[in-house]
Amino acid sequence: MEAIINPKDIERIRKQVGLTQKQLAKLSRVSQSLVAKIERGDVDPSFSKIRAISNVLLSRLITNTKKVSDIMSKNLIYAIPHEKVKDVAKKMVENGISQVPVINDNRVVGSITEELILQKVVNEKDKTRIYEQTVDKIMAPPFPIIPSDTPIEFILPLLINFQALLVSENGKIQGIITKSDILKLS
Repeated sequence: MEAIINPKDIERIRKQVGLTQKQLAKLSRVSQSLVAKIERGDVDPSFSKIRAISNVLLSRLITNTKKVSDIMSKNLIYAIPHEKVKDVAKKMVENGISQVPVINDNRVVGSITEELILQKVVNEKDKTRIYEQTVDKIMAPPFPIIPSDTPIEFILPLLINFQALLVSENGKIQGIITKSDILKLS
């Protein structure tokens, strides 16, 4: 099944991908006047014409879309399971980050966040005990792992529910994306 763009959206998408009416017409093999009429809502285009226009616009959208590999932090700072919580907390403060994956033998086994550490500290009578524990005693499940060629638009819903996303390529973790990476785009 192929995707067909709603004629009402053609002008917006055409501008989004940086095409003029003339360029879109030439690439779609339709007349410029037809593109103009469709955008104004003056004509109900045939299926074959709207399919041709949709194919051009969708292919441009896909190639113009930023991928997670374009915005990920490549300097992956992580914890190991037997590292002390105080050392991980120090690492997070020094690097200005709020979360790290926990990696053991090149395998992601968990995650640790400022929020998690604070929750443990609040619920513990002996606050120093938490900081002396090892990460594997308090870590949360791993962050989701996504392919490096994933379009940014696809990850936005994930970042509502997760502190971070790990980015993989060829089965290896290549970076991390956090909410602040998305905010930098604006």
